[in-house]
Amino acid sequence: MTGPRKQRRGAKADTLSGKQQRFVEEYLIDRNGTQAAIRAGYSPRSAEDMAKQNLRTPKVAAAIAAASAQVTAKAEVTVDLVLRELVQNVTDARRHGDFAASNRACELLGKHLSMFVDRLEHRFTRDLDKLTDAELEQLAAGKLPA
Repeated sequence: MTGPRKQRRGAKADTLSGKQQRFVEEYLIDRNGTQAAIRAGYSPRSAEDMAKQNLRTPKVAAAIAAASAQVTAKAEVTVDLVLRELVQNVTDARRHGDFAASNRACELLGKHLSMFVDRLEHRFTRDLDKLTDAELEQLAAGKLPA
């Protein structure tokens, strides 16, 4: 009969290791997991895998979420504030004759409101109903000309 599993170095199950805590701090800088892992002291060879593992670990993910919320609250950045600033940018840019800046602010407002949808247009010169399944797969993979 085996006994209960030992926790490493007496750490509590809900406590981050030193490297995990450092990973959280580094991840908040640029949200780049691989670079955060390297800066936290993980080997560059294993950094990508360690970043993925850390980001999937519930206690690490919770620490990132909590720290992000704290940063947002501290900065008092809200959607409402950003939208009000964009509207003000439109007004100021127009007043100064900077229509490129005005258009950019309008574009950002429109994107927030989902007013612009990127669409792809596909044109085929072939009758798709006459293609075999194999030809359709090749066409989808880009191996046959449209």
